[in-house]
Amino acid sequence: MKKNYILLVFTLILSGQLAGQYRWEAGAVVGLSNYQGDLVEGALPLFKEGNLALAITGRYLVNYNWAIRGSVLFGKLTGDDFNSPIEFHNQRGVSFENPFTEISFTVEWEPFGEQHYLSLNESKSFFSPYVFLGPGIAFTNPKIDFSRTSRDFFLVDIERDLNESYFKTRFIVKVGAGVKYDINDLWVVGFEFGMHYAFTDYLDGISHAGIRENRDWYNFGGITLFHRLQGTERAGE
Repeated sequence: MKKNYILLVFTLILSGQLAGQYRWEAGAVVGLSNYQGDLVEGALPLFKEGNLALAITGRYLVNYNWAIRGSVLFGKLTGDDFNSPIEFHNQRGVSFENPFTEISFTVEWEPFGEQHYLSLNESKSFFSPYVFLGPGIAFTNPKIDFSRTSRDFFLVDIERDLNESYFKTRFIVKVGAGVKYDINDLWVVGFEFGMHYAFTDYLDGISHAGIRENRDWYNFGGITLFHRLQGTERAGE
């Protein structure tokens, strides 16, 4: 009876492990970064302002369903009032660009992870969704162009924004979702999309000349490619 109990506990422990799988993955995400703030109003970002971005990332698989991931994202945020259909924006005539680097750590949850990883042992391909959440630091450098402003009543607020002191290094929280597909045992391709909240109104360099109550944020979405690192111990072998 005691032996059966020990065997049951041992089986439960192993069920949480990645039987037959590599634990470390390294890869990249190539896609678009896009800004949402005072120069882009509405529920969705203006995809005219999408900019090419690249993330270098690594993932550690804790068990079938959970993973810890670190990423470094290189991108640029832009906005231009002349791209907006709103007359107020056209009269204000502000544009900006903000090259940034983001370092983040996220926790991933893959609800169908067990089916996904066990399917590798059977040489099957499997689409598997996941969600992620975690903190990070964004190093930003907004550069603003007010030279096309056509109304004098903007000038006071513009002057206040030009003289405003604010942090360019920002704490961020990112949340998103993705889906992965195994090309083979070593290569995983997919797509993911995340929203990055920066808790500031100065990603675009303006606040007084915009809507001060709103906070800026950005998103990043793209194609993912991961490689499972060889030489890592595979449980069950």
